[in-house]
Amino acid sequence: MEITLVLWGAIAVVCLVSYIVHRIMLHGSRATHVGADSAARIVSLTESTEATKNLIAAVAFIVGGWWTVHLFHSLQQEADAKARIANTQAETEARVVALRAAILKAKDFPLALSLHTQVTTIQDQRTVIVEAVLKNVGDGPLYFRFPPNAFTLAVLAPTPSGPKIQSIYRSAPVYISDTSVEGQGTRTLLTQQERHVPYVFSLPGPGTYLVQVIADYGDEPVDERASSRQTRANEQAIVAVK
Repeated sequence: MEITLVLWGAIAVVCLVSYIVHRIMLHGSRATHVGADSAARIVSLTESTEATKNLIAAVAFIVGGWWTVHLFHSLQQEADAKARIANTQAETEARVVALRAAILKAKDFPLALSLHTQVTTIQDQRTVIVEAVLKNVGDGPLYFRFPPNAFTLAVLAPTPSGPKIQSIYRSAPVYISDTSVEGQGTRTLLTQQERHVPYVFSLPGPGTYLVQVIADYGDEPVDERASSRQTRANEQAIVAVK
């Protein structure tokens, strides 16, 4: 926009200067045909006065054009700053609303998640059986869904500064139909109802392991997209294998 204004200003200045030069040359030609010195001086003085006026008008036009561009640029910067402030305020308010909604969801849609683990040997392979227990302790039905990384087994290495994760194994429970094996979809929990979901991991060897289970839930069917009406339950347990 500023470039367009400057271009139009430059075109106007060129046209004005061309007009001034044309007027000077035209009056100069007329003065030559008069032939009298006094008349020529009067015409020359008139031409100089008019040329000065035209020059002042041209300078004023240029200054006015520059001031217009400068004013437009300043107003544009001010508008951009106000827009950034408004966006920041809107984002802050949105975060506050989301935080309040999360607190209300934790109170209104309670899901109790607990873990039970058992280390055993299956076909000469040390394994850990994980059972996730989900219970609806609220007053209305809940819907929950396991994401692709619902069940996690992490190998821990104890250090003086705390345990460090060496490797991670992730998976999720599946549904076995007559023709295929697929991920479990959204499941329902009625009031005070609980579901037991088992899973098993092969252990690479003796050591300390962290088991984690997460589930997305809410008061309406949940899917892979995040929603203000759903939250996430998370539970962990330490398993020591000799």
